[in-house]
Amino acid sequence: MIVSAKKRFWFDELVTYTLAADPSLSHMIGALADQVDGAPPTLHLVMWSVARVFSPSELSLRMVSACAMAVALLLMWRVLARSLPLHAVAIGLLTPFCLSTLLLLQNAEARFYGVFMALTALGFWWYDRWGQDKAEGTRSLAGHALTHGALACLHVWGLFFSGAILAAHLTRDAVEGRFRPRAYLSLMAGWLAFAAWLPAFHWQMQLARPRSWMLPPTVADLLDAYAFKLPFPLLVLALLFVATLLRIDALRSGVALAPLPAGADQMASRADLSARIFAFALLAVPLAGWVLSRTFAPAFQDRYALPALLGWAILFSIAVARTMSYPQSEGESHGTWWGHAARGAICVWVAGLVGSPVVYGWLVTPQTDLYLADEAWEHLDLPVATESAHSYHAPGTLYTPTWSISFHSGPGQRIRSAERRF
Repeated sequence: MIVSAKKRFWFDELVTYTLAADPSLSHMIGALADQVDGAPPTLHLVMWSVARVFSPSELSLRMVSACAMAVALLLMWRVLARSLPLHAVAIGLLTPFCLSTLLLLQNAEARFYGVFMALTALGFWWYDRWGQDKAEGTRSLAGHALTHGALACLHVWGLFFSGAILAAHLTRDAVEGRFRPRAYLSLMAGWLAFAAWLPAFHWQMQLARPRSWMLPPTVADLLDAYAFKLPFPLLVLALLFVATLLRIDALRSGVALAPLPAGADQMASRADLSARIFAFALLAVPLAGWVLSRTFAPAFQDRYALPALLGWAILFSIAVARTMSYPQSEGESHGTWWGHAARGAICVWVAGLVGSPVVYGWLVTPQTDLYLADEAWEHLDLPVATESAHSYHAPGTLYTPTWSISFHSGPGQRIRSAERRF
């Protein structure tokens, strides 16, 4: 809410608004299939439904992303808390969710990526259910198929991540010597929903030939996608600092450390292996997308790879559990100053993570209205919307008391359509 109040819709969000504000569902689907937005319909069905209950305003549409991010966090927490200690789950999940500026930016935009995170996390929840043999009923099969159908019909990279989850299923079952065709077939059944969108998708792909607005990605783009705009050096230092305090405390008190509470290793080891397989499957997607974008048509942006951040969160949670360890024996606790300092550092870390999104929101610079100074411009009473992400677009945005919704105009072009305030 803090960030949304400081910025206006940009071009892609205007597309979301235009479709969500359409009073006719059939007309909206037809417009979407006719190249209004180069994506399948999952997001716009969600946004259109929200707009029917609330207004298609900046805040209401952006709250869809924020709520979906919260759902993703809760689903990940539910699965990881089954095998990892509380402090590891808290630090491992809150760190990427609260410190990644890429995620925090998408959290306040009316686009795909909040729903993308939620559906991928739901895929992890189903993956864990199958691993526990708790997803054999008809309802579970239908839910599994619907989850991957929605994921495949959200974004072209949704197919990549759904395929990665299938690879994780197959890999885990191969390691465990199991074969669950119902899990694989129900997942792939969800992809049939995308088959209905193939004609429109094919036509959209033709619009990008011979050239697309995206350039072929470089190695720097791939590395940037894997960074997720996280302060990795700071995280490594914090992890080493707390782990060192715990090790010193263990030496001073004569207590051996174990990664997990006593008696939990056997139960957790299988779940941890399963989670690591899932994490590496997600983290393979940006590399696969980069290779495909270099080989075929460019379709690579760091935000497209955002669900891979969940894989990083899983691995970081496990790393925290392994380095910030429990006493070996039940009933023993760290009683030295070093142990108290370690616990205090963990509390400060978690508190800082919880507060960091608020600080991020306060530090966002409010957008100001930039008025065109070109005297040759003949329509100063109309708004101009430019895509701020690209330097080759005209650097100006005009808002008037009468007009608030505007559409893209490149240098030297005239405004073709606009809408009055709603």
